[in-house]
Amino acid sequence: MRPQYLWRDSRALCVATSTLELGIDIGDIDAIVLAEPPTSINGFLQRIGRGNRQTDKCRVWAVTQDKAQQQIYEALHHCAVHGYLDDSYEYQRHSAEFQQVISLGWECARKDRVLTAETIMDILDDHVRPETLDDMLATGALQRIGASLVPSQYWMDQGDKRQIHTVLAAASGIPIIDLYSGETVGTASRSLQTSGRVFTGTRDREIRAADESGVYLSPSSPAQKGLADLPTSRRKLRGLPRRLVWALAERDGSDPTVWSYSQGVLTTWGGGEFNYLLREALRALGYGDALKADSFGISGFDALPIEVPSDLWPLVEQAIRERKLRLAAANVFREPTAYHKHLGSRLQLEDSYGAVPLDSCHRWLNLCTQISR
Repeated sequence: MRPQYLWRDSRALCVATSTLELGIDIGDIDAIVLAEPPTSINGFLQRIGRGNRQTDKCRVWAVTQDKAQQQIYEALHHCAVHGYLDDSYEYQRHSAEFQQVISLGWECARKDRVLTAETIMDILDDHVRPETLDDMLATGALQRIGASLVPSQYWMDQGDKRQIHTVLAAASGIPIIDLYSGETVGTASRSLQTSGRVFTGTRDREIRAADESGVYLSPSSPAQKGLADLPTSRRKLRGLPRRLVWALAERDGSDPTVWSYSQGVLTTWGGGEFNYLLREALRALGYGDALKADSFGISGFDALPIEVPSDLWPLVEQAIRERKLRLAAANVFREPTAYHKHLGSRLQLEDSYGAVPLDSCHRWLNLCTQISR
C-alpha cells in the first residue's frame, strides 16, 4: 500500500532580528514583514532583499506604531527607489592587521613553517603595515624564535581554542548567565536593571542577582507579565543616518543643504553621527559644554561660531589633528574588536582617531551651502 501524504505543502514562518539581514539566500521567501523600521538605508535594503530572490519581485509589509515610524518607512522607500545609500567610510585598522598576523603565525607554527616579516608581507600584501609588526614585537605578542616569528604562548593557546580567527569582538559589558545551565547567554551594559525580567537568548528570564561579575537569570514564571512589556537591553544608536534625514527633509519640502539657526538651535539635517562629531569637536575647542546633538541638529549655542557650514570643517580637522577630541568620543566611531587593547598605546590612538569619519563628514559639509537666520 502506498503511503498517503496529507501535508503536501511546506510552509514556515521565521521571526528574526537583524542577524538575518545578511547571508541568507532562500529563493522562495514569499514576503518580508518589518516589525519596526531599520535605522539605516543599507539595513532596509538588506532586509527587503531577502524576499523572492527567484522572481526579483518582493512583497514587503511595514508595520507602523505611529506617524513618525510611517515617515521613516516612507523616507527609506524614497532612498531605495532613488538609489541613495548611507554615507560610507573605510580606514585601515592596526587591530585587524594584528589579528591577521596572529592567525597566520599560529597556523605556520602548528605546521612547522618558518614565518618571517618578508613572508608576512608576501602573503598579506598591503593588508599589514611594518609599524604593526614592530608594535607586536615590542609588546611581546609576536616573538622571534630562531629565524621565525611566532605568536606568544597566550596567543598560541587562543589559537588552539579557535579564538583568533575573526576580528570581531565579543559584545562589551558584563556576562548574562543562566543559573540553571551555567551558560553565558549574552552580555549587558553595566546600567542594566538589577531586578525584573529580560528576554535574552531565546527565552524570557528573570533576574535573580546582578553585580560586577554578571547578571544571573532563571526561567520566568508563566504567570508573569507578557513579553511586550519587557524592557529592552539593546544598544542605543547615535541616531538616523544623514542620507535618511535628508530624505525626511526632502519629503517635507525642505532643502537639507540649507541649514537654519534660531534661538541657539542649529538645524543641520546631518544625521546623528555627523552631528555628534560636530558637537564633540566644538566642545573640545571650547565652544560650550552644554551643546546637545540629535539626528537633525545641534542645540545649546550662546552664539553661532560660523557663518556658513563649510566653516566647521577646519574646526573638526583641528580637534582631530591636535588630539583635542576626547578619546571616548573618537571611540564611539571605532568598530569593536578583541585586539585593540593588545596594541601599543600609540597604535591604539591611531586606530581610535582613524575611525572618525572625517572624509565623509567633509564631503557632507561641502554639499551644504548656507545658514538661514
